[in-house]
Amino acid sequence: MILETEVRHGQGRILNSVEGNVIIDWSVQKAMKLALKAAERETNISLTDKDVIFRIMSDEKETYIIGESAGVIFALTTIAALTGKKINESVVITGTIFPTGSIGNVTGVKEKIKAAKNIGAELVLVPKGQRIDVEGIKVIEVKDLKEAGEYIFC
Repeated sequence: MILETEVRHGQGRILNSVEGNVIIDWSVQKAMKLALKAAERETNISLTDKDVIFRIMSDEKETYIIGESAGVIFALTTIAALTGKKINESVVITGTIFPTGSIGNVTGVKEKIKAAKNIGAELVLVPKGQRIDVEGIKVIEVKDLKEAGEYIFC
């Protein structure tokens, strides 16, 4: 799955575009809203006059995105789009996001770490207190966007 985030002049809308056989649940839209609040807080850049477009693409037969586990990556890619920072694509992250920038717990951590290993990721960032060791991949706990950004941004 590939995520691209674009910020452009607009009306404060959150837009999502899916390519391939991707189905997103309403909870993902909630995660997007929380992510934008966190990104605004982290960067001190208002999004009221900007539209944020999340493009989600997959070549898989079917990709279901359910839950708020991608909240933190929505926030980080929005920050990158606003500030011109680059994302380190060898790092995978999972976590819910709060408007304060804190990263919250998720379910299925072990499965997510194994999936990251299978796609060749070098590092997986998980919410504080959810570290699970999986042979062959490094796992680090992060508590907020600032800490996650130290690993995610190049």
